[in-house]
Amino acid sequence: MSSPKDLPKPLTNPLAAELTAEHQLKKTQTEEKVVLPSAEEIASEKSQQKLLQSIEAFDEKCLKKQETVEKQVLPTAEDIKAEKPLI
Repeated sequence: MSSPKDLPKPLTNPLAAELTAEHQLKKTQTEEKVVLPSAEEIASEKSQQKLLQSIEAFDEKCLKKQETVEKQVLPTAEDIKAEKPLI
């Protein structure tokens, strides 16, 4: 059985009375506007999905190992002489 705390309280303020009163509303027609994608948009989306799938399915094992060689190029004496007058 419900306790008195669980029972709904009666609505007494004017706003509550307005909410529970009978209203005279006008009938309206609702229109759902659904824009379907064009054939071009569908084709471009499919090509994007194929591209992403091919990237995800790429096998790293088929790549060759490559060593990175860093080269440090120092300026020649002529380069230093050419830049000295500018400074």
